[in-house]
Amino acid sequence: MDSCVRCLTNNPRVLASSSSCSPVEGGGKEVLVAARSLVHRGARLLSHPLYGNFRPHQQPFRTVVLEGPQEEERGVVDLPSLHLLEEALGIYDVYEGKLADPHGACSEDYGLLDFELIRETLLRYGLLRG
Repeated sequence: MDSCVRCLTNNPRVLASSSSCSPVEGGGKEVLVAARSLVHRGARLLSHPLYGNFRPHQQPFRTVVLEGPQEEERGVVDLPSLHLLEEALGIYDVYEGKLADPHGACSEDYGLLDFELIRETLLRYGLLRG
């Protein structure tokens, strides 16, 4: 069985450019929590959860690309993926109450920046519309 590649995002620009991305309501932390839930069911990360080296108070949008799980992998947790997500969520916890607003004055700029940073990964896995 082929594996399923998908993305989770709170970025409207990414959602408009891909039919394989699922929307996540809220900020970047909510995207990472949703990704962690999939990893607990057997998915594995294909992108780093903190790509772009922006701290949570600097970038309100987050996009995560994952693979799987395949039927035979359901319930098998990919520990490196889980570790990366837990570390990223720990960084978000440090900035709790200081997170960037996805609806603020610069939201379009933030959305473009997030899209450009994740674009090559989306292209690599065939997740962008032609």
